[in-house]
Amino acid sequence: MRHTVVMTGASRGIGRTAAEHILRRSPDVHLLVVTRGDSGARRAADLSVGGHTVSHVSADLGSLGSVRSAAVEVLGRLDRGGLPPLRGFVGNAGTQYTDALT
Repeated sequence: MRHTVVMTGASRGIGRTAAEHILRRSPDVHLLVVTRGDSGARRAADLSVGGHTVSHVSADLGSLGSVRSAAVEVLGRLDRGGLPPLRGFVGNAGTQYTDALT
């Protein structure tokens, strides 16, 4: 059964490795990567090598408005049948603060 997994932080490091692992272990998955700016198309193309199904949605995870817009886009694609049913979410992205005040 085809299904969708939404993932943040799939660009590099542990997230990139995890995305590749998901695609290897679940060949029927549609991986939807959430990326900042216009890097999503490149990231999706990189990960789709070997016949995997990967698409992207842009979002700045530091902006709640951007996150809400991305969620609405994902929900719309699911509702219209543009994506297989949602089966998982991998929240791998985060923000690091480097001073004592935040």
